[in-house]
This record gives sequence, C-alpha cells and structure tokens, in this order.
Amino acid sequence: MQTIRSTTCLALASTLGLCGLLAPATVRAGDIGYFKEGDCATTAGDYAARIANAGHTPVALGDLSPASLAPLDGLVLAQGCNATFSGISAAVDDAVANGMSLFLQVQDIPLGSTATLRLPGLATLAVSDGCSLDVSLAAGSPIASGPGGSVEDSNLDNPSLCGLTGWADASALPAGSTRLLVDAAVASNVGAFAYAYGNGRVVLSMDQIMYSMTGGRLATSHPRAGSDAYITNTIAWLMPKAPIATCASEGYTGTKLTWCRNICEMGYTGATLDMWIHRWINRYRDLPYCAQEGGGEEEPPPQET
Repeated sequence: MQTIRSTTCLALASTLGLCGLLAPATVRAGDIGYFKEGDCATTAGDYAARIANAGHTPVALGDLSPASLAPLDGLVLAQGCNATFSGISAAVDDAVANGMSLFLQVQDIPLGSTATLRLPGLATLAVSDGCSLDVSLAAGSPIASGPGGSVEDSNLDNPSLCGLTGWADASALPAGSTRLLVDAAVASNVGAFAYAYGNGRVVLSMDQIMYSMTGGRLATSHPRAGSDAYITNTIAWLMPKAPIATCASEGYTGTKLTWCRNICEMGYTGATLDMWIHRWINRYRDLPYCAQEGGGEEEPPPQET
C-alpha cells in the first residue's frame, strides 16, 4: 500500500481536528507461540524479541496442549538443551498438520549415526550427532537476509563453540526440503532444513545458536554475531506471511468501500486524491483507515450498503 502525502487533504483533516497523518496500510502480525522446555528455559535466549523483530506477535506458552496451540499461527520450540531430544508430541504434530508453522531448535540429539528423530510427518528421521565449528549457509539458503539483518558464513561461527550439534544426510531429507545450514566441511551434512507437512511447515535446526543469541547463556562468553539474525530471519521466512490491511479487510462496504479504495489503494495523487479526501470528510467527518493515526488499528467502521 502507498503512503499518501497530500497537502490539501492534510489541511482538510487538520481543519476538522483529525490529526492522524495518512499512513500506509498496516501489516497484521501472526500470533507466534514460544516454549523453552527443560534447561532451555534458562539457557536459550530471548525468542520473544526475535519473534517481534520478525514482524509477529510473541505469545508465551505454559504448555504444549492442543488448547494452547490451537490459536497460533506458528510455534518456536526450544528442546533438548542438555537433554537428549527424540521427538515432538502428538499435539504439536497435529497442530502442524492443521496449518501451524514450527521452528524447532534442539541442541542434544541421540548419540550415534543410527539415531532417529520423530518429527511432524516423519516417524524416523536418521540423524548423526556431531560438532561443527564451521557452519555455512546452504546454497540458496532463503534466510541469508531478512528483518534480522545478514546471515553469513563468517558470523555463524565461534571458534570454541559448536555451531551445529547434529545433522541429517542430504539424501535422507523429505522430498521438497529447503536446506538452511550445513557443515562447511561436508555440505551434505544438513544441520537445519525446512519441509512441508499437511497444511503447515517445519524447520528443524540442530544447533547451539539459541545459546548465543541475545539473552542466551553464552551470548557474552561465546558470542556468535549472526545468532539473532539467523533466528529472526528463519522465523520471518517460515511463519505465515501477515496479510496487508485493505479497505475490504478493514470492514468497509458499499460506498465507503469504493471511496476508501479511491483514497487508499488506487494510487491517486494531487487534485484527484484531494477530491476524494474532501468528499469523504464532508460526508463522514473522519478519515479512512489508512489516514488514521495507528494505520488501521481503530474500531471497525460503521457499515453502509
């Protein structure tokens, strides 16, 4: 949506005591839950800030019950901190199948090259435990840039702290998977990847990056410059895209819908825009949502047919 800047219409608004500048349509954030299980509660960093920076609304969860998961658009789940992670619960599996996106970060996976994890839609994903001090973005990784900033091979590493703590062989990934992070020495060792399941999507990330993001236990002693950017960008890329507010989505109908579109969505400028603003103010004595302070967070407008 455009930002409208018209001297005449702003003067009209000022004359009527309407002080809100004409603003771009707002982007409505999704509700993204976050849950840090076990030791993760005190060792993993500030997921709420990462979710907010990704453009969504963080929701702290006290449990992973179906009732807690039902209203969510997405879930950030930290599990396996200093405890072996083997799989997600049936409630999380069902929520993903029904359309929730899941960002799952785990530190400790079962030892041995024949270990398996139980993930949404994947009963037995073969994984290997390990320690990669040299983490790289996978070729074409979609999280290299985003609202968190740049993620680069150079800012994913700490010389004395494992980046990846496990990986799946590229050949074992679900069909259509998107690789995010790999071991620089062996690019087929995929430490973070995304895949679709049912109506939802999943990112599995086997790492210690949750420790080195802001608020994490090792953020100061073992800093990793790209930690915040990696987690923020991954959330932003994975989670459902927030819809942009429109005249229709804001509830306008009839003449109000037509006039709102002329002001907010048609791209009119100058005298044409001023005419529609003037007409709107004369009839309704207010401004359409895109011109109101807060960019459309007001009460629903009255309906007109």
